[in-house]
Amino acid sequence: MSFVEFAPKILLCFKRSYWRHDFIHDLQAGVTVGIIALPLALAFGIGSGVTPERGLWTAIIAGGLIAILGGSRGQISGPTGAFTVILYDIVIRGGYSALLCAGFYAAILLLLMGIFRLGRLIEYIPFPVVAGFTGGIAVTIALGQMRDFLGISLPLWPADAIERIYLIGSHITEFSGSSLFLGVLTLSSAVLIRSWIPRLPWGIASIIIATLINQWGGLHAETIFSRFGTLPDHFPPIQWHELSKAFDFQTLRHLMPDAITIAILGALESLLSAVVADGMMGSRHRPNMELVAQGLGNIGGLLFGGIPATGAIARTAANIKSGARTPMAGVLHAGTLWVLMVFGSEYASAIPLAAMAAVLMMVAWNMFEWQAVGSLLRSPKTEVLVFSATLLLTIFFDLTVAIEVGMILAAFLFMHRMITLSPIVQRLDRVVEGDDDHSLSTKGMEVYRIQGPFFFGVAFRLLEVLKQVETLPETIVLQLQQVPFIDSTGLTTLENFIRTVHQKKRKVILTGVQPSVMKQIEKFGLHVDGFELPAKR
Repeated sequence: MSFVEFAPKILLCFKRSYWRHDFIHDLQAGVTVGIIALPLALAFGIGSGVTPERGLWTAIIAGGLIAILGGSRGQISGPTGAFTVILYDIVIRGGYSALLCAGFYAAILLLLMGIFRLGRLIEYIPFPVVAGFTGGIAVTIALGQMRDFLGISLPLWPADAIERIYLIGSHITEFSGSSLFLGVLTLSSAVLIRSWIPRLPWGIASIIIATLINQWGGLHAETIFSRFGTLPDHFPPIQWHELSKAFDFQTLRHLMPDAITIAILGALESLLSAVVADGMMGSRHRPNMELVAQGLGNIGGLLFGGIPATGAIARTAANIKSGARTPMAGVLHAGTLWVLMVFGSEYASAIPLAAMAAVLMMVAWNMFEWQAVGSLLRSPKTEVLVFSATLLLTIFFDLTVAIEVGMILAAFLFMHRMITLSPIVQRLDRVVEGDDDHSLSTKGMEVYRIQGPFFFGVAFRLLEVLKQVETLPETIVLQLQQVPFIDSTGLTTLENFIRTVHQKKRKVILTGVQPSVMKQIEKFGLHVDGFELPAKR
């Protein structure tokens, strides 16, 4: 067993060489992405249904730990928009305590996924499913910000999309002009800054503009301070009491579906982000170590009152574009956020909630991969069906249902496609061996070639052979040379086929059986009248 894949990337970078100019590049990138991450961390905290400082604590503690322990050279981790939909629903149902427990279970699952080397398996989730729930999350995030964007005062803001649409429609006349003005201003500023001054962090710059206009213009729009009070300039005590509830079996059973969704989404987003970092840096991440780091980093963040974290693709890209050389940039990004928390919490408390909502709406727009979705819509109808179902289920139900249904649909459609495209059983009238052409004796023998994997989706075709043959020959030969794999359903079907033939006093011979298939047949205890193994080369 090799443990090289479980060595943190930062150790490898330091082992080879780490010079002064590397640190300068990492410092520049860390400070830049730390400033970018500040408004996002606060916004994701609010979007998750908790106080904004919990998002900030997560970015500092979980982001720093994952950078130290992770398997990616340029990954930046922290709270993300994808999680806000799931977390908000959990908070509505059970408060922060339920979120803490579900996040803890998810962290353990991530840790186990890494230890058991499941990092590569995440790559097998079909793109239509990924695009569907990513687009659904983007729509849900944008919809969830409408209350603060319009400045509508509602005592309860539900997680259900239909209820949100109904509430906004029924209270639309109660909007705040100041909030709406600041929200539109922030969106406009963000778009202009990204277009005309791309090197300037659009999030923090547009929020500063909105905050200054709110204060100096006397707009009196609702701010972080007016709803949550002054942001703390220190970490809270370790949440031992709240975390102890995670060890209750009833809590585990109740929250495990949410934990599985958080773990799958966290693993998927982290590894996708690591792949993006590899492409930009020319490096290669260690997926299993990255999952282990995500698990440990989330445990650390939750211990200090945070929320679940994962790899953040946009911040990772910004980190690398700013000159990051090693994971030390991620550590310095966390350090920058800590400095901003200690010395700038009073100023951050003055940020208008409408500006935070506008930033999240901009994040949602960026999450919806318009170009990729446009290409997907020109794909086969089955893939469009999977995408549409996942998208709509994410918006109008929840992400857990969307992922489950999307994966099941994708699996069934894949099996249907395999069955349709694979002529699994073919009757042969002639057998060609080298330069000789041998005619088969149709009177005493019939030969059938089975092609491709002999799995449960195509096994029934063998039984159709018996229905098509009016008079069975004395011997049926099944040529399995092109069968690389057989599963339990295929073996059971083969056994039923042989039993039926034997009942009619006929024989079955298998030819060209591959060693791996032969091993499965022997373990299954299948009784046939003869074998002819492929010749050794």
